[in-house]
Amino acid sequence: MVNCWLPMPEKMPKSLIMSLLASLSAASIVNIGDKPMLPIAGRICAIADMDKDGNTDLLIQQNNMLLIYLQPNDGSDFRKSAQVLTLPTGVGKVSCAVGDFNGDTCPDLLVVQTFQADLNIIDKVKALFSAAETQYAAVLYLNDGNNTFTEHQICDENGLEGTASPGPSPPTPLNCPIKFVDHPTLVDINGDGITDLLGFALRKAGDGKEVTELFCLQGVRHQSPPGESVEFRRCEHLFPPAPVGGVFPGFTPIFADLNSDLSAEFVFLEADKRKMVVWSQSSAGPGAASEWKVNETLSVQLPALGEGEALASPLVSDVDSDGQLDILVPVCASAKCNSVVRLWCYSRLTVRVVQIDLRQVTLEPEIDGQTIVPFRIGDFSLNGYPDLIATVTLPGGSSRTPMIFENAPDDGGYQRKFELTRKPQRILPPLNDKLSGLVMSAFFDLKEDGNLDMMVEYADEATGSSVNFIRTQCIGCCKPQQSENANGVRQIKIGSGIVWHGACVSIQMTDFADQSADGLRRIELCQLPQSAHRLLHNPFVLFGLSRTPNFVDEVEFGGPRLIIEGRFQRDLIRQVVPNSRVVVIPPDSETGHWTSRLFVTPSQLIFLSLLVMATCCGLLLLMITFLHFRERQQDKKERQAQTHRFHFDAM
Repeated sequence: MVNCWLPMPEKMPKSLIMSLLASLSAASIVNIGDKPMLPIAGRICAIADMDKDGNTDLLIQQNNMLLIYLQPNDGSDFRKSAQVLTLPTGVGKVSCAVGDFNGDTCPDLLVVQTFQADLNIIDKVKALFSAAETQYAAVLYLNDGNNTFTEHQICDENGLEGTASPGPSPPTPLNCPIKFVDHPTLVDINGDGITDLLGFALRKAGDGKEVTELFCLQGVRHQSPPGESVEFRRCEHLFPPAPVGGVFPGFTPIFADLNSDLSAEFVFLEADKRKMVVWSQSSAGPGAASEWKVNETLSVQLPALGEGEALASPLVSDVDSDGQLDILVPVCASAKCNSVVRLWCYSRLTVRVVQIDLRQVTLEPEIDGQTIVPFRIGDFSLNGYPDLIATVTLPGGSSRTPMIFENAPDDGGYQRKFELTRKPQRILPPLNDKLSGLVMSAFFDLKEDGNLDMMVEYADEATGSSVNFIRTQCIGCCKPQQSENANGVRQIKIGSGIVWHGACVSIQMTDFADQSADGLRRIELCQLPQSAHRLLHNPFVLFGLSRTPNFVDEVEFGGPRLIIEGRFQRDLIRQVVPNSRVVVIPPDSETGHWTSRLFVTPSQLIFLSLLVMATCCGLLLLMITFLHFRERQQDKKERQAQTHRFHFDAM
């Protein structure tokens, strides 16, 4: 298994450098139900490394407060952090995303909630007879590093409402907060390590009608003094205009690599044409500023939907393990999405159909406005093929339970399919009587051992929801090397723990059991390809290697930079041993170089093998000792018989 994580390192005097973490370990044996954890009251908002210790932590919403629960190194019960973020009174359910928006290597938060519009009497009457589309408002909370967050309103700071400024914006705030069509996406549009914001907003045109326009907010570091301050600038001028017909709000935007150059593209879906549009980064030449253009080669038209069918939120992974990212788009039988009729798979510039066997279970998706989230994705079986997790109701039952849809071989045209596990893993009953129905299920890595566990969220009569975990037993897992700082906090030796959005990793290894003609297995994944609607991608990339004795021949990594920049955009390391974690720091300038660290942790399989060998040697030693003792006893009896024998020759 290969697990890749790209956080930011500690603050550098010259500029911010990003880091890439890759972890490799052998396959695991799954055993559901090991030592249940105490539930955490609240609703899961996001997962990220908030204290720079290499462990994934939780952001929990409790009413109008966001609490941080830190994961200990042994994966036991989470401990509550002193950091508390207070939201406005009366706020509803929110969604969070973590990034570094001001370049200080402290994790900042983007909080998205439903847009609360002040409706007049006519609009209120219209709302009674027709369901209005959901819009969203977003707020930045910047972390000062001292357990406090400062609110930063995202406003339309253009001189005239409805027009985009081609450069730094005037400081006059207008149209605040901005009304977003969908959750804005966390990206890095120039590879400088500062998290940028990209989304689609509604603005009133000259005739009073609302039109969809692009919104881009970029953090730009001041050169003098270096690394001391960052200015927020609008950056719509670097992108094509938004589609005239708008965007489809149920398609969560994607920031990932689609053409195997390890530099991320931005993907969204048009509302009128159902066309999946891809924007790629390009440049007029060496030294010229980068800009984003429509990539007609990668853009594709999706097939037509049947009557009553609806599109669910897409998923991003290397489904068939061919070294190129795929996009899975579930097609629901109805708007409630209790059943998925097929999966569209965008792979190598074409759209194919991947079969999914639900076995008559009823899906219980999470619905946020027009966005339907029936599945979340991760390599649960650690065989290199990503699996799906969903909340379902079994046939004839009324209670919900998380289920794994395994990525299995298929004799059809695509060679892969998703099917429900033959022995469904049932969730343990809630430990609290106030916990009732299951709301959400996702993958989570307790102990950061490279072995995915299950994270579930219950409905709670008192607090609204509660988060709990189901462990999986891991044999052959890895753990990063850590150290303690002066405050007693365990930290990884390099890297800040903040994710570098748009960073991608690919591996290549010899595997004669693979179906490729050259006997090489290639897998590519990108880190946090989506950051909205609680898709809860783990802040690292996980590659399953299955049970193989081979080394990983190559691990290649790259960031969201121009591919013409060569070694500044990508690099590789060779011959990586399984069950290890590789930390790679990209250069901060074109004259710099990539730095890598390899942390190797002996697999538990080695200790088990040594135990078996020691047991066998002990048994052999006992057998030899016993046989030697029997032989000596037999020799003694023969000597005694020889002394009592009567010799006739002596007569």
